[in-house]
Amino acid sequence: MRLDALQRRLAAYIAESIVSEYNIPISIQRLEVRNLDELLLKEVAIKGNDGDTIINAAEATAHISVLDLLDNKLSINTITFAEPQIRLSRETPEGELNIQFIIDNIANRKFFFNLDVAYIISLVNKVVVSII
Repeated sequence: MRLDALQRRLAAYIAESIVSEYNIPISIQRLEVRNLDELLLKEVAIKGNDGDTIINAAEATAHISVLDLLDNKLSINTITFAEPQIRLSRETPEGELNIQFIIDNIANRKFFFNLDVAYIISLVNKVVVSII
């Protein structure tokens, strides 16, 4: 397994965790660690309840809490999309925006989830073994 494969698997792991914990259909193709408190997410797409893409961006930066990592939790403080394509819509003029379910799912909640440290270590070990 190469570094690129590790980046794809970690991106999939984080996306699956967000889907599971927050019921937000997101896909992330790759993930790069920029700084200790910053992740670069590549090819990010968030879909609406109808399956149509609401947000699409080539890159997004996730700022995370380093202290929460010590407790095996990934806490995302902010996500900044670089040049996102956003498709907002309503079924009726008085209806909710198609993005409202995302706002409702994360409102008044800390955006974090538990990390499966053993899984992450096993991925990293596979990369190290393939390099050696």
